[in-house]
Amino acid sequence: MIFHDLTAVKKMEAEYEKNRRLAFVGEMAAVLAHEIRNPLASISGSIQVLRKDLQLNAADERLMSIILRGKDQIENFMKDFLLLARPSPGTKETIELRGLVNDVVEAIRYVSDWHEGIRVELTGDDARISANRAEMRQLIWNLLMNAVQSISEEGAVSVCLARTSDPDGVTLRVSDTGAGMRKDVLQRVFEPFYTTRERGTGLGLAIVRRIVENHGGRVRLESEPGRGTSVAVWLSSRPEKKPVTADAASEVGG
Repeated sequence: MIFHDLTAVKKMEAEYEKNRRLAFVGEMAAVLAHEIRNPLASISGSIQVLRKDLQLNAADERLMSIILRGKDQIENFMKDFLLLARPSPGTKETIELRGLVNDVVEAIRYVSDWHEGIRVELTGDDARISANRAEMRQLIWNLLMNAVQSISEEGAVSVCLARTSDPDGVTLRVSDTGAGMRKDVLQRVFEPFYTTRERGTGLGLAIVRRIVENHGGRVRLESEPGRGTSVAVWLSSRPEKKPVTADAASEVGG
């Protein structure tokens, strides 16, 4: 009787399935971007003209603002969709992570999911990395939004920056005191369009994974029901750093 280790085969099959899905998403994203962005531009332009030419009362002005925010939400969704499907290499620069995290924290206080009872704490020394600024901002935004949305009324979100044992490595860790995840959910959190939230798109962590892969890093998520969630992202301070792979179901590398 001969036994064969099928671990490598199963990993190849999983990688093939992931690439097949992303190829399909890429084709869909290109069509949707064209079909949706053009009408959105017309809507936005028309509203701006009306806003300028009409004498609006407070109620009408509020309605105009709601329409524009809805338009921005659709545009952001399309941007995320395209980033997931067809990531561009982008221009890398030296980024101070602490300053970027602070900027995102300030911006995220104005989203609808924010509660006054939420506390955000940033610890650790400043860390510099070589990365695409727009993608890093998106990564931090997605991680913080996930943390904020997991907290009902009161809770804490902690962001920790730390150097790793590798002199070129930097770890960004975002933790929350939310409800946590079951093991079956944890195994699927990085899948595109998988979500357990009623209003979720299932793109947040999938985009985090794609950005990390683009930068040759790795991401690990740990969670237990009732004990919150912690997401650690390892990044390099050197642009020539080669991608690092990972095997765990909750850990993904480029």
